[in-house]
Amino acid sequence: MLDIQFLLIRGRLGVFSCVVVLCLGLAYLSDMKLDRARDENRLYENKISVKKSATASLLNDTLLIERYHEDFKSLSSSGFLDKENRLSWIEQLERTAKRLQLPNLGYQIDPQRQAESERFLPPNNVDLLQSSLSFESSLLHEGDLVTLIQDLESLSSGLLVIEHCELSKIAKNFDISGAHNFSANCDISLYTAKYQGLSTQQMGGEP
Repeated sequence: MLDIQFLLIRGRLGVFSCVVVLCLGLAYLSDMKLDRARDENRLYENKISVKKSATASLLNDTLLIERYHEDFKSLSSSGFLDKENRLSWIEQLERTAKRLQLPNLGYQIDPQRQAESERFLPPNNVDLLQSSLSFESSLLHEGDLVTLIQDLESLSSGLLVIEHCELSKIAKNFDISGAHNFSANCDISLYTAKYQGLSTQQMGGEP
């Protein structure tokens, strides 16, 4: 008969079982550590993605600022983002009329109002204001009308838009002096903008 040493087999089976349990435990701990490392890696990837998006957004904003900076400076220097200065319009018209020898220049400025036009759709936080200026005068020649408008446009007092201008030739029997050859009648709008909630000083205007 075979001499089976059960004690030896039992001991080796015990050792084998311990090794298997230990290997399974190590495998489980390794898997847990690997999962934790994967989670941390995904977290870091998300953080990197957020940083990349923030950096891209910042670069895009910088490009937009650079792109529109000159336009903003132009609008600011034109007085579009400031209070209207209708006194400067009157003074300029009178200076130009004196220089061009237009003694019968007449003008009228209507009160400023909220602009209501389909041509302009300002943002909700911006008030677009409109002032209407009308003038009429006899002219020595057509170029005088261009000079009148150009002198007004050179002012830093809003955005000038010509709504209507009519130039007609004067019949000599209606002009005793015979010096003036044309008559002009023009309607002009001057626009300014104001941000809601910002003070005049913040807008760059006078206190």
